[in-house]
Amino acid sequence: MPHDTLIDSLEQIQAHLDENQGHMVLSRKDYAYYYLEASFKTFRKGNTLFLVINAPVTLRALSMPFQLYDLISFPLATPQRDDFYSILATEIKSLAFSPDADLIVQINDGHAVPASSVWYSADSVLSFIDRQWPTCALAIVMGNLADLKHIVVTLYTKLHIPRSVVRLTGNTFLLTNITALHLRCLTYVLLMTPVYC
Repeated sequence: MPHDTLIDSLEQIQAHLDENQGHMVLSRKDYAYYYLEASFKTFRKGNTLFLVINAPVTLRALSMPFQLYDLISFPLATPQRDDFYSILATEIKSLAFSPDADLIVQINDGHAVPASSVWYSADSVLSFIDRQWPTCALAIVMGNLADLKHIVVTLYTKLHIPRSVVRLTGNTFLLTNITALHLRCLTYVLLMTPVYC
């Protein structure tokens, strides 16, 4: 398909949305998406070949870029005593957030984050949270301590912090209640001591 034809087609779709569905907009305006990722169908009538491309649309309220945050729960020592620890008790696995959007997209434990660059709102993995109401997702994203204490459920356990290793990112780990770490590599052994902040 010639580049000019694709540009003209997308502009016609957006003009149609502006005129008939003012709350909707094309979710992808980069032309590379349509050449590389978008699904399409073809059919022929006589000597004319028709190419039908799936052009995803979204609400204007969701058209801005969102940042995806993974929520990692790990035990924290309580400041008053060393024989108690607390841990966040929530089903939230990931949150997609944009400061300009009125919604937060929530993904709960047991569900994978969609891998494609376009997410479908009908996907049961996604929950849309209105930012006007106080919720656990909003308190976590905004980081307001008073809201976190009031809304977010925290479990307190009357035990010392357990020994654990929590993967934060690819090669970054958080060690809890571990005083020394021995790494065995193919060629040598490293002894590392934790850094306390």
